[in-house]
Amino acid sequence: MEGVWDWAGLTAGGRPMLGEREAELCWAEAAGGPEGLPGLDEQGNLGPGSAIATTLRLVFLPANGGPPVALPLRHCRRAFREDGFLGRKRAELVLEMGREGRGVEGTVRLHLAALKPCDQLLAALQRALRGRAWDRPAAEAAAAAHARGRSVAGAGVSGLMRREQLQAREADRDLEAAFEDLGALMAKAQAMVALAERLRRSQQAEGAATSAGEQAQAQELLLTMGIASPVTKGAAGALYHQQLARQLADFLEGPLRANKGTLALQDVYCLYNRARGTELVSPEDLLKAAQLLEGLGLPLRLGTLQPSGALVIQSAEHSDDAVCAKVLQVAAEAASHGVGRTEVAAALDVSLTLAQSYLEMSERNGLLCRDEGPEGLRFFENFFEHIAV
Repeated sequence: MEGVWDWAGLTAGGRPMLGEREAELCWAEAAGGPEGLPGLDEQGNLGPGSAIATTLRLVFLPANGGPPVALPLRHCRRAFREDGFLGRKRAELVLEMGREGRGVEGTVRLHLAALKPCDQLLAALQRALRGRAWDRPAAEAAAAAHARGRSVAGAGVSGLMRREQLQAREADRDLEAAFEDLGALMAKAQAMVALAERLRRSQQAEGAATSAGEQAQAQELLLTMGIASPVTKGAAGALYHQQLARQLADFLEGPLRANKGTLALQDVYCLYNRARGTELVSPEDLLKAAQLLEGLGLPLRLGTLQPSGALVIQSAEHSDDAVCAKVLQVAAEAASHGVGRTEVAAALDVSLTLAQSYLEMSERNGLLCRDEGPEGLRFFENFFEHIAV
């Protein structure tokens, strides 16, 4: 059974990278790494960690930070729980390995931390083995190749039109299959995200030719299709908040970059839940996950804006000094007119709440002075600190 396992890739948030049409099914804490994989046992015991069942693989993430192991389920014939003497229940999974057309060529054992997670992981593995998701892409690719082979004219304008029609039919089939039921929606999640990504690229390419309303409508659609395998309590179990924090870090990479490294927690709640679709997360769970970000070594942290006390999520590269410098630049450009939170929000592309907090932070740092007059609260560049007395 050489070559039945491989090292798995991780996202920036420390979660397994999913392949095309792959979805997470279950997370469970393991007392030890998989035993019985040729070439792996010689490297020593992997120790405790997390076992993740997907539609295509069994992934093991060592708790000591070592590289994760991935076992493709296409090499697995059967999965079951092995009990002890006189039927005494044990949290140990056994996977019988063997390639197509051969008998059992070996076994892989995985020791789980408790019985309930063991049964949940076993049910997920058995469901994946019955579904055989690894066979579907090959069958669809063969059908597409057969359709292309029947085409006499594959080049030129007619060939381009046929390929566009083929892609449109494939997208229609994905949409029809995805919305038949929730099970099919999970199986088609990766295809849906890929379709959303194609729509986003198309929108960018045609940005000049589309109206602002059409672009906003397309952006609304893309926000609802942002996460292929949302973390759930049923799948992650005791690891729920930890995995929620890791997925949150992956998801916020783009939004934080677009918002100068800071997002209010209520904005994060709205964006994240829209991307999760039907698997909504509660405010309490989101707050617990945000509190774990820095402790897990992720490049994000939960902060508090003064004096409002508003909670924000900030990237590790975020600097209060850099923000104050940008606010000062906006105020200097306004000269004698001064600036309010509306101008700062527009200039920095942030919410009004963040803009007000940035103005007050710049005032505390001695960069701005406030003026409360008939026009309301305005802030001006502080010239007093440059005056020599």
